[in-house]
Amino acid sequence: MTIEKTIKISGPDLADSQLLTADLMSSIKLMTPDISVERGKGGAETMDLGTILTVVLGSAAVTAVAKGIADWLRRQPKAKITIYSNGKLEAENISSADAVKLTEIFKS
Repeated sequence: MTIEKTIKISGPDLADSQLLTADLMSSIKLMTPDISVERGKGGAETMDLGTILTVVLGSAAVTAVAKGIADWLRRQPKAKITIYSNGKLEAENISSADAVKLTEIFKS
């Protein structure tokens, strides 16, 4: 089973958001090299590199990716992410207890 999630990364300003996006993308690729992570823009009219990641993974990688994102958020207190799927979640300064919630969101 393949799961696809879109993650929008927000920081205090556009430059920080782009740096945070690149950092999260690298972290996800290091956690689970066999998943697909692509960077994109919110719209074609913007000139920035994009602050949106599309993650495509198998069900076996869900827990590892969710835990990795939770760990990354703890290291990046100014980061805020929104994960799009069936619903919408905004997580900021996530705690280790919220890793379970991230896992459930990635499974849905």
